[in-house]
Amino acid sequence: MATSERKNAVLHCADVPLSYTSVLVTVTDTMGNGSLLVAAGTEAAIADAATATGIIDDPKFDEGFYKVGDQLLVPVAQRNLIANADVIKFSDGAYTNEALTALVVAGVKLQTATVDFSRLQ
Repeated sequence: MATSERKNAVLHCADVPLSYTSVLVTVTDTMGNGSLLVAAGTEAAIADAATATGIIDDPKFDEGFYKVGDQLLVPVAQRNLIANADVIKFSDGAYTNEALTALVVAGVKLQTATVDFSRLQ
């Protein structure tokens, strides 16, 4: 039996229609599940931390469904949710406690979540 060890970008969302939107993106080689986006729909760099407005929540990125250059609508979490700090990332590096001012104002909280699959194997 196969076990998925995928980490979720969003841990909890009370109201999906109010918390998510679809954003048209052009896939880059650094884009993936948990990528932070700015309002223009492009990936946020570490220098853009305060202005990041969304988090891609699409596990298909990590499973190789999309290729660099593809243009597609992706689900983006933007408000009133708990995001996984271990999964979110910038185009130029991992999240390491940068101030995500715009997301915090929108009600996004960060939390780490470790899942132990050792008991399942």
